[in-house]
Amino acid sequence: MENKSQEIEKPRDTVILILKKKRFEVDKQKLISKSQYFAALLSENYLEYRQKEHIIEYYNILSISFQDFVDWIHNDEIDIFTNNWNIEKCNRLFSLLELSIIFGVNNLIEYLIYKIEEKLYFMPPKFVIDIWLLSQELNLNILRDVSFAFCLDRFDDLPLNSIYELSKDNLLKLIGNINITSTPSYLIEVTNKWMKHHNDFTIPLEILKNKETKILNSVISSENIHFDNNEKFIHCWDGNDFFELTSFKYPEDILKYCTDENHILYGMQIVGRKYNLYLCGGEFFQTEIYNKNVWRYSLISKKWFLETTMPTERVDMIAAFIKNKLILVGGSNKSVDIYDTYTGDFIIQLCNMHFINTI
Repeated sequence: MENKSQEIEKPRDTVILILKKKRFEVDKQKLISKSQYFAALLSENYLEYRQKEHIIEYYNILSISFQDFVDWIHNDEIDIFTNNWNIEKCNRLFSLLELSIIFGVNNLIEYLIYKIEEKLYFMPPKFVIDIWLLSQELNLNILRDVSFAFCLDRFDDLPLNSIYELSKDNLLKLIGNINITSTPSYLIEVTNKWMKHHNDFTIPLEILKNKETKILNSVISSENIHFDNNEKFIHCWDGNDFFELTSFKYPEDILKYCTDENHILYGMQIVGRKYNLYLCGGEFFQTEIYNKNVWRYSLISKKWFLETTMPTERVDMIAAFIKNKLILVGGSNKSVDIYDTYTGDFIIQLCNMHFINTI
């Protein structure tokens, strides 16, 4: 006799999505709950409501990207983001971005933008300039701004063929920006070649001169310096005015240890580079728990990213940037670590350093 306490699992209500004659079985309720497009298509207002199969007519979409889309609908994650990027992975990603827009999947759009910004500096510059152009077409403003900032920072690494194919407006956005990292001579060389390539000699070379990056002196403060759960405020001095730039809170993985005024994170350092803040090291007071992570906060997206893990624990260290190298010196041990933000590697570790106290 069947045990009535045992629940009989109901079969899933599924639909078949057909792309280029390839069939994808998808959980209907998950599809409806995550996609505005399919929520409308599979509602009672449309004749397709009772259909079990639907043909996807966007033939420029890669089949592997559509499988990524289905995987995300089912599992809320995609096995595509690594530090090793090639043209196949990037094409999958571009196609997936387009799918998220076409089918109105807002959570997938947010997920992709977050993961792209997390891995952006590990991507080849060629792909990032393509992301910048695609994000303009798709009106993804945060992705547009972070990829644009990358192109400014690593302009000398951008492939020349990609630069020569830029529209005039996009070229001017790059070479006319005060934050571009390049020499005037290289900018003039690239601009002249772009004008020759397009047979357009109307770009004024004056915009390439006197590009001195503006550096803001900043302080970080809090209404209660003894409680780390409070909001932090960044105030800047530009030489004329003192103003509030923005505010932020520590990442959740840090806040979970900051339960009260007796368990604050102390001895850490926060250092800025371009549009990012880097929170390094420190110890949670009276816990003997150290923060070995380097956290990166984006002033564009207002999100934290786990950048890397330090080789050694550090409290009250010195943290500074030289170009794209994060230098960590001293603290609770006498050593120097150098982290390359372009590769994600600690490239040098110098041990047994001796420091001289001076008065």
